[in-house]
Amino acid sequence: MKTKFTVAAVVLALTAMSAWAGTVKIEIGSPHQSGFGGGEFKITVLTTIEAPSGFDDILPGSWFDTFCVETDEYFHPGNTYYAVWSNAAMGGGSNVSGDTGTDPLDDRTAYLYTRFVEGSLRAASGESGTHYGSPDDAEALQRAFWFLEEENGGANNYYAQLATSAVGAGWSNPGNVRILQLWDTWSPAAGYSGNHQDQLVYFDEGTPPQEEVPLPASAWLGLGLLAALGVGRRLRRRRENTALS
Repeated sequence: MKTKFTVAAVVLALTAMSAWAGTVKIEIGSPHQSGFGGGEFKITVLTTIEAPSGFDDILPGSWFDTFCVETDEYFHPGNTYYAVWSNAAMGGGSNVSGDTGTDPLDDRTAYLYTRFVEGSLRAASGESGTHYGSPDDAEALQRAFWFLEEENGGANNYYAQLATSAVGAGWSNPGNVRILQLWDTWSPAAGYSGNHQDQLVYFDEGTPPQEEVPLPASAWLGLGLLAALGVGRRLRRRRENTALS
């Protein structure tokens, strides 16, 4: 899904995003097709990635498997980057020459990645889980993501068709799945610079705060009696100490 935003809107969005940034290390994941430029990849969180409202932050020491959403941007395996969640890929789009805008996340991509993270996406090998055991499965899923995001190298395969059917039946992204933009540097004056290949990220839904249950009147009465008893004991001790002195 290609939608271009103005440069001013992009700059404003990046300025507002600074509070959401963490730092991550990204590596080649497993399984991974030898010589293939896509995922799986593995991201290890080094400093907290602040989540969107209503979701849990991703804490240091956490790691997750991911896939990229662009074919004409790259990263260096083992390097550390600033990581910023967004609803769109930044500066990507192998099918758009000189693309400097943003590309919103497709609901079909979010559907596939949700099932992948939950371990409910059955691979072509007949296995299920977040790891498939076959590099061919990982490549097929990556090519489905590229197809759904209208990138070169994509394939309208089983996974892509599964996602298209689900979204056609009414599924939509509840907000768990976002784009994780990777950047080299950040400064208060210049913002982020040196963008790299954007990845997929899944945020768990936040734990709702516990409701405060009001104490019944009888409980308050009991607390009052205990407090009075405590004061009485302190007064008696003071009187005893005064009598002894």
